[in-house]
Amino acid sequence: MKKGNILLGVFCLSLLLGSCKKDFVEKQTTVSLRSDVNTLTFTEDGGSQEVEIIATDGTSWSIVKGSYDKWLKVKKNGQKAIITADKYVGNKRSTEFTVFSANAKKTFLVYQYGSGTTLSIEGGVRSYYFKKEAETTKVKLDTNTDDWTVQSLSPVPWLEWKRDIKSKTLLLTVKDFKKTDENFRTNRKTQLYISSGNKHIKLNIVQAGWVQFGDPIFFPKGTLRTKVLEEEAKLGHTRVLEYDKKFWPKGESGDKQFMAVTNDGEQVGMTVYGFDGDDNEKFDGVIYLKPQEGQRFDEEVFKEAMTYKGFKKGSLPSYNSFYGKATLAYYKEGADYTYVYTLYNGDDAKIHNYDKGAFISCQLASNKLEVQNGQMTNFPVRNTSRMDDPSYKLEQIIAYEESQGMEIDTNSEFTKLNKTYPQVKYTSLAFKPKNPSEEDGTLFMVVYHFNYPDVDESGDFRFLSREPELAGTFGRCYVIYNGRNYCLDTDGAGFDVLKRGVGRLARAKGYDILRQDFSWITLWRGLSRSDVTQDKEFIDVAAGRVEGKEKTTFDYYRTKIALKE
Repeated sequence: MKKGNILLGVFCLSLLLGSCKKDFVEKQTTVSLRSDVNTLTFTEDGGSQEVEIIATDGTSWSIVKGSYDKWLKVKKNGQKAIITADKYVGNKRSTEFTVFSANAKKTFLVYQYGSGTTLSIEGGVRSYYFKKEAETTKVKLDTNTDDWTVQSLSPVPWLEWKRDIKSKTLLLTVKDFKKTDENFRTNRKTQLYISSGNKHIKLNIVQAGWVQFGDPIFFPKGTLRTKVLEEEAKLGHTRVLEYDKKFWPKGESGDKQFMAVTNDGEQVGMTVYGFDGDDNEKFDGVIYLKPQEGQRFDEEVFKEAMTYKGFKKGSLPSYNSFYGKATLAYYKEGADYTYVYTLYNGDDAKIHNYDKGAFISCQLASNKLEVQNGQMTNFPVRNTSRMDDPSYKLEQIIAYEESQGMEIDTNSEFTKLNKTYPQVKYTSLAFKPKNPSEEDGTLFMVVYHFNYPDVDESGDFRFLSREPELAGTFGRCYVIYNGRNYCLDTDGAGFDVLKRGVGRLARAKGYDILRQDFSWITLWRGLSRSDVTQDKEFIDVAAGRVEGKEKTTFDYYRTKIALKE
């Protein structure tokens, strides 16, 4: 994922790096090809459809020959493309065709149903997870027939379903899961089967039980042991005195580095709190959940519980000899803090070599960059979980930055009005501190780049989106901090590398190091490296200088582009 001088270029503010080869903000393309449709669908009988295409600069456009499969015919007639498909016997098929002008191009998707039965779920989702409360959801089918049925293998009194033939939709409704219901502490599950002829789809339906993983209390660091016990007692939890004996000096009870209390979760037997090695009475921020005695956690239930609580799947941390190999990791970012739950469920799982067996590490960390005594003590993610969020646009961004002591920098060359799509006011917007400081770790500049239908998706901006529903959201953000040495070291080849301990702080936000080479470091979180089709979130970290003073840039973006080894 080498992007030229993208990161160092963030400092090319004309008054910054004179040696920079290019600005990280390239000239925006102001020309596009527009039409009312992006996707065309044909039945098995085929036929012809017309699409009007207009170049915003008034220039002519042409069809890219060979951009579509042979079963499709595309020709130009004035400002219209005539698309023709023959009668078809077979399964559903698809292709695309592209048109271009001197300054823009546009691609259209084309689908055709065949005479054979097509039956699938739009989006491919086959598992549905419901909360305890009554709820209805829609399952949209992709099918060319009205002759489809839904059935279960046994009665399901808590689930109702209804077919909507006209809209090709299945409505699923679960009833309230009450504490008076049988087995209210466990998830209830069933399967439904959608069938048409010899085509079948199995849906997995799960409704959350009342208590699966009882959450710990995230006390502030330094909280006294007596306060931890007092607050847990209010929840009806008691100290597990036998647990003390696992830690040095073994076999003896008393206040040790770790202390366990009972937990109400069906999956969880104990909550374990860690205490400062120098002051055994002060909580040090470390929390673990332990399963019932002699058990491991049910990984499927863990996934369900994390999803239910609004967590996303994160990157697995590197192997740690104190803990063993991680099995699953999930994170959830709030406005000010990030939660990370990491499951260690293997044979080698252990807590600091003393307590062997499965456990879940629970971490809570501020989203701000924090520096103490010249060392980074917290890794910054700020508001970047709100990228591509339709409910988080200019008004919310301005309010957030004001809460962080920042204001719009109207004089910055990175504050650019949108001249091609006025519904989105800015193509990019810069913020500066209201009360500037040169202290290490303080903010120097923040730059947002916005998604909108005419955005240039090439080069440095290929991570932005033209999707209309994302217009006005931000798809990339550069955050520049004062100083460097609290975050970065230099290796023997002269390249920047993360300082010792910074990687651990990043993992507390669900990130892991992807690579450290050349002039930037890349961190990522998301699904596995091999699952290249899924969204992944990235941070590139790079150093630079402004008027001779060191700065560090964090570049946040999300991509579906496959990783290059």
